[in-house]
Amino acid sequence: MYCNSVNSPEKKEQNKPEMLCPGQNFKPAELPDSCISQIHKFEQELNSHGYWNIALVAYQKIN
Repeated sequence: MYCNSVNSPEKKEQNKPEMLCPGQNFKPAELPDSCISQIHKFEQELNSHGYWNIALVAYQKIN
């Protein structure tokens, strides 16, 4: 995964929304299907209210 720092030169040249990263000690969470389904439903609800381009991502700490 690649993320730009808020103050990096690459970030200043981009006109894209900022992608926030939790850091090297985290990875995308391993979620049960029921949680994934609830996240998907919530994203659809956000879309129905006009909130586009929002992705809900869960991270878990690597031990």
